[in-house]
Amino acid sequence: MEYLTDKQKENRAYYAANAEKLKAKKRADNGIGENLDAFADFKKRKKKSKQVVAAINKSLAEEMKNDKLTESNGNADSLIKLNTRRRIEDLKMAKQLGIDVLELCG
Repeated sequence: MEYLTDKQKENRAYYAANAEKLKAKKRADNGIGENLDAFADFKKRKKKSKQVVAAINKSLAEEMKNDKLTESNGNADSLIKLNTRRRIEDLKMAKQLGIDVLELCG
């Protein structure tokens, strides 16, 4: 059983009557909607960086296929792991510096 005080009842009635106005005021105070463009740009950059990483991975795989040393030595797995670790380190460094991976490499 729930017991509400008179003040709580008045506050609930006021909110029910003015809910949309109060929500709009909160949105304006918090600046919601202003950052939507920035968020959309962030999503585009993130998608582009994933495509760049996929292209780099593909090119590295092709290079390793064509590399005769990896085939003859049997070190293809260790070279893949080494290149992957270096790529991860490059991504982390680029993120820390706030630049694109391509700017870091080239």
